[in-house]
Amino acid sequence: MFILSMMLAISAPVAVADDKPAENKKICRTYQVTGSLVRTRRVCYTAKEWTRIRADERDAAERYIMDNAGKPSLSN
Repeated sequence: MFILSMMLAISAPVAVADDKPAENKKICRTYQVTGSLVRTRRVCYTAKEWTRIRADERDAAERYIMDNAGKPSLSN
């Protein structure tokens, strides 16, 4: 019985800790290139970098809206 339990313990898979924390893992996204029906562009950043990029884009959009708030449109 002891030998059987030792054999099972030896052959059991060992959980290996991930080397990279979740925010340091690369996340790749594919974007379609403007003006092309088939060409794509692959962009890879860490989760932390994607969060920063998203925040920067959100800030730029909010600045654009606030800068143009109350201005008349150019359409006729």
